[in-house]
Amino acid sequence: MGNCWSSSCKRPVFVGRDQREFWFNRWKTGDTPWQTQGIHRLLEQHQELVLAGKQNARVFIPLCGNAHELLWFYRHAHNVIGVEYIEKSASEFFTESGLPFEETTCHVLKCKVFRTLDHRLQIFVCSIFEFNRNCAGTMDIVWDRGALVAVNDDERPRCVRRPDIVLLCQWIVDVVGAIPVDMVRKGFKKCAISNCLYGTEDYCVFERGDGASDGSSDSGESDDD
Repeated sequence: MGNCWSSSCKRPVFVGRDQREFWFNRWKTGDTPWQTQGIHRLLEQHQELVLAGKQNARVFIPLCGNAHELLWFYRHAHNVIGVEYIEKSASEFFTESGLPFEETTCHVLKCKVFRTLDHRLQIFVCSIFEFNRNCAGTMDIVWDRGALVAVNDDERPRCVRRPDIVLLCQWIVDVVGAIPVDMVRKGFKKCAISNCLYGTEDYCVFERGDGASDGSSDSGESDDD
């Protein structure tokens, strides 16, 4: 079961197997309280660490919706690849941003792709489990805020341990109903060992939305790695 926020009750809503229909209805009715104005504060505060001096980088944003970070990376002269399985949210991004765009088809998955005319920003309308490096090549940077929340519990290991995509080793615990730290460690296992925002590779700091931080030397490894 996955979870998300409901604007009506302000409590986590647990999602069943048919994620596509659930999220389609949320976007259709405009029930998208997770949408923020501008980029996330942690990207703004730590952009030098995220970019790590890279120029013209290829940035991957899984389950991107119409996140402002898509436009932010694009305007900073990077190439942006988003994956989103709700077409409405992908098309809304281009409508709201005012970027001229075109529609095309992925040569691998045969799914729809929205992209800018210079091809530097692309959103693939497909499942994150179907998307692979043959669709858009390798990536230099991954930015993700909250994508795992939209994935069923039993599918999260499949999402983070794919052999062709190594996903993020840092995350934000900023809302009630967010994925617990121990669940993230269990999912990422050795991949949870990272430099993240601070510390050495065996010391991660989990930064909450209220500015508090939890330090841990637990690498997330287990006997069944």
